[in-house]
Amino acid sequence: MGFEDFNNPKNDAYEKIMSPSGVILDDDNQIPEKKKSCAARYALIIVGLLLVLIGIIYGTAMPAIVNRSIRNKVFYCENGDVDEAFIDPDGDCDDCNPYYRDYYIFNVTNAEAFLNQNEPLKVQERGSYVYRQWEKKVNVTFADNRVQYKKFSNFAFDSAQSCSDCRENDTITSFDAGYFSVIARAGGEFRFLIGLLQSTPFGANQSVTELAAIVTLYGPRLMRFFNGLNSLNPAAMTLVATNLPKFLVEGPRILVNLDLSGFAYNGILVSHTIREWSMGYPSFLAGLALGTKHLACQGRQLNAQCEACALDGRNATCQALFSACELCKRAAAVVAVFNTPLCNQVETIYADAYGVAAASNFTASTCRRCATTGFCVAPLSGAVEESGVDWSRLTSSPSPPSELLKRYTQRTGCDDEAYLGEYEEFDGFKSFPLWVDLGARRNPTLQEIAAFGSYSNCAMRPSNLTCVNVTGGDGRGLRPEFTGLSGPRDSIPSDTYSMYTTQSKQDVILMNSRDLTKVNGLELVRFAPGDTLLHYSSLNNGKGTGVPVNGVQNLAFALGFLCYVSYPMFLYGDQKLLNDVQITLSDGNVATQAILYEDGKLKKVYTERYKNFLDIDPTTGKTLNARKRLMASLALSDSVTNSSVSMSDLVWPSLSTEVIYPMYWVEERASIKQANVGSFKSLKRLGVSFLPVLLVGIIFGLFLMIIGVVYHRRA
Repeated sequence: MGFEDFNNPKNDAYEKIMSPSGVILDDDNQIPEKKKSCAARYALIIVGLLLVLIGIIYGTAMPAIVNRSIRNKVFYCENGDVDEAFIDPDGDCDDCNPYYRDYYIFNVTNAEAFLNQNEPLKVQERGSYVYRQWEKKVNVTFADNRVQYKKFSNFAFDSAQSCSDCRENDTITSFDAGYFSVIARAGGEFRFLIGLLQSTPFGANQSVTELAAIVTLYGPRLMRFFNGLNSLNPAAMTLVATNLPKFLVEGPRILVNLDLSGFAYNGILVSHTIREWSMGYPSFLAGLALGTKHLACQGRQLNAQCEACALDGRNATCQALFSACELCKRAAAVVAVFNTPLCNQVETIYADAYGVAAASNFTASTCRRCATTGFCVAPLSGAVEESGVDWSRLTSSPSPPSELLKRYTQRTGCDDEAYLGEYEEFDGFKSFPLWVDLGARRNPTLQEIAAFGSYSNCAMRPSNLTCVNVTGGDGRGLRPEFTGLSGPRDSIPSDTYSMYTTQSKQDVILMNSRDLTKVNGLELVRFAPGDTLLHYSSLNNGKGTGVPVNGVQNLAFALGFLCYVSYPMFLYGDQKLLNDVQITLSDGNVATQAILYEDGKLKKVYTERYKNFLDIDPTTGKTLNARKRLMASLALSDSVTNSSVSMSDLVWPSLSTEVIYPMYWVEERASIKQANVGSFKSLKRLGVSFLPVLLVGIIFGLFLMIIGVVYHRRA
């Protein structure tokens, strides 16, 4: 060993001990690195397992959680489920959507020529006059998977949504439905006056023959006299009020020198404000008919018999009294409930023209004597407020008296989802007497309409009577399809949806279009009635549908005079309906087949304006966009006294009968408010994520687990 070797000895053991690099490369010092590698392998396996579990839980549990939330908002099974969205569905709560009624009325533009020369009627479509509706449920109870309640509605005019020149004080000339109802039930003006004179001190002791002779002599003037009272025209009411006390004692001879020639005395047509047409108005003619009927019911002591029949009406005596009892009940309600607020309304109208003192004197001699003389005022249904009384405006209470509210019963769907919202009772009826087999496709006569009341008892139904059981939903939605692993549903399997409509007194069938309609970015399934819904067929010939022509639902038996419901402008009806009346649309066009249709189909502009539909979200089953558009029309019947003239057999005997005249149409609409659109879109996005999260979680989780296992085995 040299000196150089002595200074740098070749000692491997020594180098192993002393070398700095040896400290790192030593087997004992590799333990921390092995621990890190092991932890990484287990981390991959654990994270992968967690991703798989999260994917499975998210893809299976989240749909169930979402569906439970949908169920809680759709199904009301017991009192504890009731919330503001159920009690006040059209209100301002978070889950509520506003409900509107757009009112379009037909203004008669040739009134004088129509009445005096029997010229075909000309009308102009006016509107829309928009009212917001609030529907309130009260006395809500649950039992046997059904919910029972009573309800009422309040309305407020919305000038912002109405047409730019539409005001509630606009004056419109149209048909007085009260006149049609009262005169039709009497069988004509001649018979009405005989019945009225019998209730006066002048005529109480005279025979029918004697009264008929008086009506023959003074009938036209006498009828105009009462038409003036019914017109709510202050000048005409003043003339009547001044001469009424003398008339009651001396009879119609005192009318000879009165000027009764003005428009206010015609009877058939009246001029009212939009507020009165939409919300209803007081009728002296209807009030006189029911007020005198109330006195007759008391005189015959029918009330006690009717109360007994209400407990057990299944006997011949009660069957014979059925019609009389129904009329006595209506008459009693006019005297006890309706007359006072309506008399106040009359006084207000009169005071606007002649002052408070004169108005007070007028009502003191007329409707303030309702209970003792029968000079009452009765409500006429408005196009918007069907009760005919604007309770929130005429009284201190926003709701009608509880005794006027009728019961509604609906299936909850909690036992069978297919029956969600299905009506079993509507406005007190479980079965409605709708039509009678006439042996031909024709309008009923006034004699047949009058006779209907004596046997239209569905509890003891004769073979020729059609009673329609209350069925169908309320249009607010149907059974939800919920959401699943594949996301929210985009279709509804049901081909049809049955919806009950109060206007037609029966359910109507809406067809599933199978098309998706976009509303505020939401894809909804559209249900709509068929074009031939109001056509006469073997399936509906027992209901008055398509009678006397296609395109109308005849409600003569149900309402007591020739009255019809149809699509606006008689869509899909017989051409005769448009030929008989000249209807000028709001766009300036005259409604004809050529204007409305193209190549046999309704033009798009009129489809959007007049069609009916429900747009339903499949996942929740809720209706998020709806339009119900129906038109009301009426016609004159032949007189019972003389079948060769109209029922206006004293004043306007030469007017054409059974010509269907449109009065108004109403669009009921509701759409999801913008504030709620986001929640439905969030539900859509959430539902769409179920399957991707499940697949990504499983696939990526398994991938990490496999990598972790492979590294572990290699190690």
